[in-house]
Amino acid sequence: MNGLLVNLGIMAYEAGDLDLAQRHYQQALEFLRRSGSDRELLDCLNNLGEICLLRMEFEAAREYWEECLSICAATGFVQGTIEPLIYLGTLHILSNSNDKGQQYLERAWQAAEGTHALKEQALVEEQHGVMALRERSFEQARLHFEKALSVFNEMKLSSLSARLELKISELAWYEGDKAFYKSTLDEVEKKFQNLESRWLIAELNRLKGFDLRSDQSEEALNRAVEMGQPFPDLLWRAYWLRGRYYHHRHSFGNAGENYQKAMETIRNVLARMPADLRKCYSRHAEISLLRDNAAKLKAELISTRSQNHVR
Repeated sequence: MNGLLVNLGIMAYEAGDLDLAQRHYQQALEFLRRSGSDRELLDCLNNLGEICLLRMEFEAAREYWEECLSICAATGFVQGTIEPLIYLGTLHILSNSNDKGQQYLERAWQAAEGTHALKEQALVEEQHGVMALRERSFEQARLHFEKALSVFNEMKLSSLSARLELKISELAWYEGDKAFYKSTLDEVEKKFQNLESRWLIAELNRLKGFDLRSDQSEEALNRAVEMGQPFPDLLWRAYWLRGRYYHHRHSFGNAGENYQKAMETIRNVLARMPADLRKCYSRHAEISLLRDNAAKLKAELISTRSQNHVR
Protein backbone atom coordinates (compact mmCIF):
# COMPACT_ATOMS: atom_id res chain seq x y z
CA MET A 1 0.00 0.00 0.00
CA ASN A 2 2.81 2.40 0.91
CA GLY A 3 4.53 1.82 -2.44
CA LEU A 4 1.29 2.33 -4.36
CA LEU A 5 0.55 5.62 -2.60
CA VAL A 6 4.08 6.86 -3.18
CA ASN A 7 3.91 5.95 -6.89
CA LEU A 8 0.57 7.70 -7.20
CA GLY A 9 2.10 10.70 -5.49
CA ILE A 10 4.99 10.74 -7.98
CA MET A 11 2.61 10.55 -10.95
CA ALA A 12 0.43 13.38 -9.63
CA TYR A 13 3.52 15.48 -8.84
CA GLU A 14 4.91 15.15 -12.37
CA ALA A 15 1.50 16.05 -13.80
CA GLY A 16 1.48 19.22 -11.69
CA ASP A 17 -1.51 18.15 -9.58
CA LEU A 18 0.12 19.14 -6.30
CA ASP A 19 -3.14 18.78 -4.32
CA LEU A 20 -3.47 15.14 -5.34
CA ALA A 21 0.24 14.45 -4.89
CA GLN A 22 0.13 15.93 -1.41
CA ARG A 23 -2.87 13.80 -0.45
CA HIS A 24 -1.19 10.58 -1.64
CA TYR A 25 2.04 11.36 0.20
CA GLN A 26 0.18 12.31 3.37
CA GLN A 27 -1.70 9.01 3.26
CA ALA A 28 1.58 7.18 2.74
CA LEU A 29 3.06 9.12 5.66
CA GLU A 30 0.35 7.84 7.99
CA PHE A 31 1.24 4.24 7.11
CA LEU A 32 4.98 4.87 7.33
CA ARG A 33 4.76 6.45 10.78
CA ARG A 34 3.25 3.17 12.01
CA SER A 35 5.19 0.56 10.10
CA GLY A 36 7.73 2.05 7.70
CA SER A 37 11.50 2.13 7.93
CA ASP A 38 13.30 5.34 8.82
CA ARG A 39 14.56 5.72 5.27
CA GLU A 40 11.08 5.33 3.78
CA LEU A 41 9.78 7.88 6.27
CA LEU A 42 12.57 10.32 5.42
CA ASP A 43 11.88 9.99 1.67
CA CYS A 44 8.19 10.68 2.20
CA LEU A 45 8.83 13.69 4.45
CA ASN A 46 11.33 15.11 1.95
CA ASN A 47 8.83 14.69 -0.90
CA LEU A 48 6.08 16.40 1.08
CA GLY A 49 8.46 19.22 1.88
CA GLU A 50 9.32 19.62 -1.80
CA ILE A 51 5.63 19.84 -2.73
CA CYS A 52 5.10 22.50 -0.06
CA LEU A 53 8.14 24.37 -1.38
CA LEU A 54 6.69 24.47 -4.89
CA ARG A 55 3.37 25.67 -3.45
CA MET A 56 5.30 28.18 -1.35
CA GLU A 57 3.84 26.78 1.86
CA PHE A 58 7.14 27.42 3.57
CA GLU A 59 6.12 26.83 7.19
CA ALA A 60 4.83 23.34 6.41
CA ALA A 61 7.91 22.59 4.30
CA ARG A 62 10.22 23.57 7.16
CA GLU A 63 8.29 21.36 9.56
CA TYR A 64 8.69 18.31 7.32
CA TRP A 65 12.43 18.84 6.89
CA GLU A 66 13.00 19.65 10.56
CA GLU A 67 11.27 16.35 11.38
CA CYS A 68 13.73 14.61 9.04
CA LEU A 69 16.62 16.15 10.95
CA SER A 70 15.10 15.09 14.28
CA ILE A 71 14.75 11.48 13.09
CA CYS A 72 18.35 11.47 11.87
CA ALA A 73 19.59 12.97 15.13
CA ALA A 74 17.77 10.29 17.14
CA THR A 75 19.14 7.44 15.03
CA GLY A 76 22.61 8.81 14.27
CA PHE A 77 21.95 8.64 10.53
CA VAL A 78 24.19 11.53 9.46
CA GLN A 79 23.84 10.91 5.71
CA GLY A 80 20.07 11.25 6.04
CA THR A 81 20.51 14.90 7.03
CA ILE A 82 22.02 15.89 3.69
CA GLU A 83 18.84 16.12 1.63
CA PRO A 84 16.67 18.02 4.16
CA LEU A 85 19.56 20.43 4.81
CA ILE A 86 19.82 21.12 1.06
CA TYR A 87 16.06 21.64 0.86
CA LEU A 88 16.16 24.05 3.82
CA GLY A 89 19.00 25.92 2.11
CA THR A 90 16.99 26.04 -1.12
CA LEU A 91 13.93 27.35 0.74
CA HIS A 92 15.90 30.23 2.25
CA ILE A 93 17.64 31.05 -1.04
CA LEU A 94 14.27 31.12 -2.82
CA SER A 95 13.08 33.43 -0.04
CA ASN A 96 16.01 35.77 -0.70
CA SER A 97 17.56 34.87 2.66
CA ASN A 98 20.93 33.93 1.20
CA ASP A 99 22.99 34.02 4.40
CA LYS A 100 20.73 31.52 6.15
CA GLY A 101 20.54 29.43 2.99
CA GLN A 102 24.34 29.37 2.82
CA GLN A 103 24.52 28.08 6.41
CA TYR A 104 22.27 25.13 5.57
CA LEU A 105 24.27 24.36 2.43
CA GLU A 106 27.52 24.35 4.41
CA ARG A 107 26.02 21.89 6.89
CA ALA A 108 24.83 19.69 4.02
CA TRP A 109 28.29 19.77 2.40
CA GLN A 110 29.95 18.81 5.69
CA ALA A 111 27.52 15.90 6.13
CA ALA A 112 28.24 14.75 2.55
CA GLU A 113 32.03 14.83 2.88
CA GLY A 114 33.60 11.39 2.79
CA THR A 115 30.43 9.81 1.40
CA HIS A 116 29.31 8.91 -2.12
CA ALA A 117 26.52 11.52 -2.04
CA LEU A 118 27.48 12.87 -5.46
CA LYS A 119 23.94 13.90 -6.38
CA GLU A 120 23.54 15.84 -3.14
CA GLN A 121 26.90 17.58 -3.58
CA ALA A 122 25.80 18.58 -7.09
CA LEU A 123 22.55 19.99 -5.69
CA VAL A 124 24.63 22.15 -3.35
CA GLU A 125 26.69 23.35 -6.34
CA GLU A 126 23.46 24.19 -8.16
CA GLN A 127 22.23 26.39 -5.31
CA HIS A 128 25.59 28.17 -5.14
CA GLY A 129 25.10 28.86 -8.84
CA VAL A 130 21.61 30.25 -8.20
CA MET A 131 23.01 32.68 -5.62
CA ALA A 132 25.85 33.72 -7.94
CA LEU A 133 23.39 34.30 -10.81
CA ARG A 134 21.20 36.45 -8.58
CA GLU A 135 24.27 38.52 -7.66
CA ARG A 136 25.19 38.77 -11.37
CA SER A 137 28.47 36.91 -10.76
CA PHE A 138 28.09 35.18 -14.09
CA GLU A 139 31.45 33.41 -14.25
CA GLN A 140 30.96 31.90 -10.80
CA ALA A 141 27.42 30.89 -11.64
CA ARG A 142 28.59 29.08 -14.78
CA LEU A 143 31.32 27.21 -12.87
CA HIS A 144 28.84 25.97 -10.26
CA PHE A 145 26.22 25.03 -12.85
CA GLU A 146 28.67 23.15 -15.04
CA LYS A 147 30.03 21.16 -12.09
CA ALA A 148 26.51 20.16 -11.08
CA LEU A 149 25.42 19.37 -14.65
CA SER A 150 28.33 17.00 -15.25
CA VAL A 151 27.23 14.95 -12.23
CA PHE A 152 23.55 14.95 -13.19
CA ASN A 153 24.41 13.85 -16.73
CA GLU A 154 26.79 11.15 -15.54
CA MET A 155 24.15 9.80 -13.14
CA LYS A 156 21.48 10.07 -15.89
CA LEU A 157 19.25 12.27 -13.71
CA SER A 158 17.36 13.65 -16.70
CA SER A 159 14.88 15.89 -14.88
CA LEU A 160 17.65 17.52 -12.81
CA SER A 161 19.76 17.95 -15.95
CA ALA A 162 16.85 19.62 -17.74
CA ARG A 163 16.20 21.95 -14.81
CA LEU A 164 19.84 22.96 -14.69
CA GLU A 165 20.14 23.43 -18.44
CA LEU A 166 17.24 25.87 -18.20
CA LYS A 167 19.16 27.82 -15.57
CA ILE A 168 22.21 27.84 -17.86
CA SER A 169 20.08 29.22 -20.70
CA GLU A 170 18.87 32.01 -18.39
CA LEU A 171 22.49 32.74 -17.47
CA ALA A 172 23.39 32.95 -21.17
CA TRP A 173 20.60 35.49 -21.72
CA TYR A 174 21.89 37.74 -18.95
CA GLU A 175 25.43 37.39 -20.27
CA GLY A 176 24.17 38.64 -23.64
CA ASP A 177 24.88 35.37 -25.44
CA LYS A 178 21.51 35.14 -27.19
CA ALA A 179 22.67 32.41 -29.59
CA PHE A 180 23.70 30.08 -26.76
CA TYR A 181 20.52 30.96 -24.84
CA LYS A 182 18.38 29.91 -27.80
CA SER A 183 20.39 26.81 -28.71
CA THR A 184 20.25 25.58 -25.10
CA LEU A 185 16.48 26.01 -24.93
CA ASP A 186 16.09 24.27 -28.30
CA GLU A 187 18.29 21.42 -27.10
CA VAL A 188 16.30 20.98 -23.88
CA GLU A 189 13.01 21.03 -25.79
CA LYS A 190 14.30 18.51 -28.35
CA LYS A 191 15.91 16.24 -25.76
CA PHE A 192 12.84 16.19 -23.57
CA GLN A 193 10.08 16.32 -26.18
CA ASN A 194 7.83 14.21 -23.98
CA LEU A 195 8.42 16.22 -20.83
CA GLU A 196 6.12 14.96 -18.10
CA SER A 197 7.03 17.59 -15.55
CA ARG A 198 4.55 20.45 -15.60
CA TRP A 199 7.05 22.72 -13.83
CA LEU A 200 9.71 22.09 -16.49
CA ILE A 201 7.25 22.83 -19.30
CA ALA A 202 6.17 26.07 -17.61
CA GLU A 203 9.74 27.20 -16.96
CA LEU A 204 10.89 26.30 -20.47
CA ASN A 205 8.14 28.47 -21.95
CA ARG A 206 8.78 31.32 -19.52
CA LEU A 207 12.38 31.42 -20.66
CA LYS A 208 11.35 31.20 -24.32
CA GLY A 209 9.41 34.43 -23.70
CA PHE A 210 12.45 36.48 -22.67
CA ASP A 211 12.84 38.09 -26.11
CA LEU A 212 10.12 40.75 -25.96
CA ARG A 213 10.68 41.64 -29.60
CA SER A 214 9.82 38.16 -30.86
CA ASP A 215 6.26 37.47 -32.02
CA GLN A 216 6.68 33.90 -30.74
CA SER A 217 7.09 35.11 -27.16
CA GLU A 218 3.37 35.70 -26.65
CA GLU A 219 2.51 32.06 -27.35
CA ALA A 220 5.32 30.86 -25.08
CA LEU A 221 4.27 33.13 -22.23
CA ASN A 222 0.64 32.10 -22.57
CA ARG A 223 1.80 28.51 -22.21
CA ALA A 224 3.98 29.42 -19.22
CA VAL A 225 1.03 31.04 -17.44
CA GLU A 226 -1.23 28.09 -18.25
CA MET A 227 1.21 25.45 -17.01
CA GLY A 228 2.57 27.56 -14.16
CA GLN A 229 -0.69 27.87 -12.21
CA PRO A 230 0.30 25.42 -9.42
CA PHE A 231 3.68 27.13 -8.85
CA PRO A 232 3.28 30.66 -7.42
CA ASP A 233 6.91 31.79 -7.68
CA LEU A 234 7.11 30.78 -11.33
CA LEU A 235 3.58 32.07 -12.03
CA TRP A 236 4.05 35.67 -10.92
CA ARG A 237 7.26 35.85 -12.93
CA ALA A 238 5.42 34.58 -16.02
CA TYR A 239 2.63 37.16 -15.53
CA TRP A 240 5.23 39.90 -15.07
CA LEU A 241 7.10 38.91 -18.21
CA ARG A 242 3.88 38.73 -20.23
CA GLY A 243 3.01 42.19 -18.90
CA ARG A 244 6.38 43.47 -20.09
CA TYR A 245 5.77 41.87 -23.50
CA TYR A 246 2.47 43.76 -23.90
CA HIS A 247 3.96 46.93 -22.39
CA HIS A 248 6.76 46.82 -24.97
CA ARG A 249 4.10 46.67 -27.69
CA HIS A 250 2.03 49.49 -26.15
CA SER A 251 -0.87 47.14 -25.42
CA PHE A 252 -1.46 48.96 -22.15
CA GLY A 253 -4.65 47.19 -21.10
CA ASN A 254 -3.11 43.73 -21.39
CA ALA A 255 0.09 44.94 -19.74
CA GLY A 256 -1.78 46.36 -16.77
CA GLU A 257 -3.85 43.21 -16.35
CA ASN A 258 -0.75 41.02 -16.23
CA TYR A 259 1.15 43.31 -13.86
CA GLN A 260 -1.88 43.24 -11.58
CA LYS A 261 -2.09 39.44 -11.67
CA ALA A 262 1.62 39.21 -10.87
CA MET A 263 1.21 41.49 -7.86
CA GLU A 264 -1.89 39.63 -6.66
CA THR A 265 0.03 36.34 -6.84
CA ILE A 266 2.87 37.88 -4.81
CA ARG A 267 0.43 39.21 -2.19
CA ASN A 268 -1.09 35.74 -1.82
CA VAL A 269 2.38 34.24 -1.43
CA LEU A 270 3.42 36.78 1.21
CA ALA A 271 0.20 36.27 3.17
CA ARG A 272 1.10 32.59 3.68
CA MET A 273 4.79 33.05 4.46
CA PRO A 274 6.35 33.01 7.94
CA ALA A 275 7.22 36.54 9.09
CA ASP A 276 10.99 36.00 8.96
CA LEU A 277 10.86 34.86 5.34
CA ARG A 278 8.16 37.30 4.22
CA LYS A 279 10.41 40.29 4.83
CA CYS A 280 13.26 38.75 2.83
CA TYR A 281 11.07 37.61 -0.07
CA SER A 282 9.43 41.02 -0.43
CA ARG A 283 12.89 42.52 -1.01
CA HIS A 284 13.50 40.48 -4.18
CA ALA A 285 14.97 42.80 -6.83
CA GLU A 286 12.50 41.42 -9.39
CA ILE A 287 9.54 42.50 -7.25
CA SER A 288 10.93 46.05 -7.17
CA LEU A 289 11.27 45.94 -10.96
CA LEU A 290 7.68 44.75 -11.30
CA ARG A 291 6.48 47.70 -9.21
CA ASP A 292 8.60 50.06 -11.30
CA ASN A 293 7.12 48.63 -14.51
CA ALA A 294 3.59 49.08 -13.17
CA ALA A 295 4.32 52.65 -12.08
CA LYS A 296 5.83 53.47 -15.46
CA LEU A 297 2.78 52.03 -17.22
CA LYS A 298 0.48 54.14 -15.07
CA ALA A 299 2.48 57.29 -15.88
CA GLU A 300 2.37 56.49 -19.60
CA LEU A 301 -1.40 55.99 -19.46
CA ILE A 302 -1.88 59.33 -17.70
CA SER A 303 0.36 61.04 -20.25
CA THR A 304 -1.49 59.46 -23.18
CA ARG A 305 -4.89 60.48 -21.79
CA SER A 306 -3.66 64.04 -21.21
CA GLN A 307 -2.40 64.30 -24.77
CA ASN A 308 -5.68 62.95 -26.11
CA HIS A 309 -7.61 65.45 -23.99
CA VAL A 310 -5.54 68.36 -25.34
CA ARG A 311 -6.22 67.28 -28.87
